[in-house]
Amino acid sequence: EQRLLALQTERRGIVEALRVTWGEAFAAQPGDTGGLLGQAAARAIDVVQFVVPPGFDPRDVHWRVAPVATGTTGVAAHLIGRSPQALAGVPGETWLLTLPPSGQPAGSRVRVSADSSRPLTGVRVPPAAVVRFGGKAWVYVRVAPEQFERQPLATDRPLADGLFSDTLTPQSQLVVSGAQLLLSEEFKFQIKNENSD
Repeated sequence: EQRLLALQTERRGIVEALRVTWGEAFAAQPGDTGGLLGQAAARAIDVVQFVVPPGFDPRDVHWRVAPVATGTTGVAAHLIGRSPQALAGVPGETWLLTLPPSGQPAGSRVRVSADSSRPLTGVRVPPAAVVRFGGKAWVYVRVAPEQFERQPLATDRPLADGLFSDTLTPQSQLVVSGAQLLLSEEFKFQIKNENSD
């Protein structure tokens, strides 16, 4: 009887650890080979953790996953729920997807894309327009014929060829060539001239 109680306690601990690490879907039926845990352990499915912007509901969306290094559209993926583990340094809500086994090693970077019936309004910001300063991404936007303003850029919506921004408009004129030079010019007054005494 004590052995049975010990086994039940151990099982509850395992289920709780699964719930805390991977969520309710993985904690359900932990010993069943047909459950998510059994399928993942048998490499019958891949599991992908990804982040959506705050306020975006990922449930009414068809998801696709592709390796980052390829230009393919990827394979269809199934949303299984929220991930209790957040991705460090990435703002937003973390969710989990399952997809057929891809043969990619665990921890490989993938591109997650959404096919939604709701159109997103915004622009693609090319990588050459993005500068980094103070741990953040910025772009220079023309505000007058000879005047540019540095504006913050969210990096939580990467595309295969840049970043998606819903804060900029198609009419926004970005500096694409020479953005890093503008950043240097903006802060050159802070550089001390060692030759002047």
